[in-house]
Amino acid sequence: MKLRVKSTLICATWIILLTTCIGYADLTDGLIAYYPFDGNANDMSGNGNNATPYNDYKFCNHSQFLTD
Repeated sequence: MKLRVKSTLICATWIILLTTCIGYADLTDGLIAYYPFDGNANDMSGNGNNATPYNDYKFCNHSQFLTD
């Protein structure tokens, strides 16, 4: 009986430790550039890594593919 209580307490302790110690990463942590493909090649992360489009690339809106 003592072994069962002890193992239950150990399991409960591990569950509490694992659920409270999980670290959440910030999606912008270490971000170098963010290009949302919204019609230009500007870096929206604020780091100034703007690109230069060549060969007259066109960006499209996903709503163009929706049909009624």
